[in-house]
Amino acid sequence: ARQAALRSAAAAAAPACLIAAAADAATSIARAEAEAKARAEAQARLIAAVRAAGLAAVASAVVTAVALAPVPPPWIGFLVKQRKGKPVIIEDVAHDGPAEKCGLQDGDVMVSIAGDPIRTMKDFWRSMKKHKYIGNIIPVVVNRPKDPSMSFQDGDETAEVTVELEVGIKRRTVLANVPPLRTVADILPLLEDAAGLRLVVKSGFSTIDDDLSGLISDEEFKTGFREWLGPELSGYLTNEDVEDLWTKGDEDESGFLKIAEFEIVVKETLSTLIDRAAQGR
Repeated sequence: ARQAALRSAAAAAAPACLIAAAADAATSIARAEAEAKARAEAQARLIAAVRAAGLAAVASAVVTAVALAPVPPPWIGFLVKQRKGKPVIIEDVAHDGPAEKCGLQDGDVMVSIAGDPIRTMKDFWRSMKKHKYIGNIIPVVVNRPKDPSMSFQDGDETAEVTVELEVGIKRRTVLANVPPLRTVADILPLLEDAAGLRLVVKSGFSTIDDDLSGLISDEEFKTGFREWLGPELSGYLTNEDVEDLWTKGDEDESGFLKIAEFEIVVKETLSTLIDRAAQGR
C-alpha cells in the first residue's frame, strides 16, 4: 500500500525525477519489508521449536537473539571493471557463488541488469542499489566473447546470453569426509586420490577465504595458508616460499586467487613439502 501511494503521489506531481525517486523508495520499502518478514518468520519458527521442546522459559531469549543477529550481506559473486572508453566487464567470478551458478563468466560484457542498460560503472552500482537484496532474482544480459581467454576489444564477435541471477548470502562451505592433510605421510595418498585432493582444495579455500568473498586475497593467503597447513607442514616452508607460491598462483596479477588458482598452489606446495621432507629440511 505504501509503495502504491508513493507511486501515485509521484505520478500526480508529474516531474520525472520525482517519479524515479518514488520508484527507488518503493523498492527500498519492498526490500526492508521482505527482510523484516523473513526475520519475523525465523523468530516464529524458533519460538515454536523451543516451546515444543518444553523450554518456554527461554523463548524470550531466543527472540532477542534473533532480533539482534546481524543481517547477512547480499552476495552476487562477481566483480566488474571498466577501462576508459570500454564497456563494463565481469571479472573474478567466485567459485560456487550466485554468478557462477547462473552461468556468468569472467570476460562477459555487461549489457543490462533487470532491464537497466549498463554502460558505465555508475550504471552498474545504481542498478545494484535497486536490485541487490537477498533472494531477489535479477535478469542479467551479457555479451559473451567467442574467445573469453582474450581481453575484449571493440568489434570482437560476441553472443548475447541472458541469465537469472539470484542474490545469495555469503556462507562458509562445510565439507564432509575431507582427507587429512596434517603430516608428510598424508601427502602421497592425496596425490593418488584426485577426488580427495579436490575436497582438500575446496576445504582449504573455504577456510582461508576469511571474508567469504569466493576469492582469496593476498593478505588472507599470507595470513591463513600456513595456519591451514598446520604446524608440521608449515614448518617446512619459509616466508619466501609462501611469497613464491602466491606469485605462481596469482599469475594474472589480479590480487586474488580463484579456486582453480588455489588448486595450482596446493599441488605446488605438496610437491615442495615432499622434497623438503626427503632432504630433512
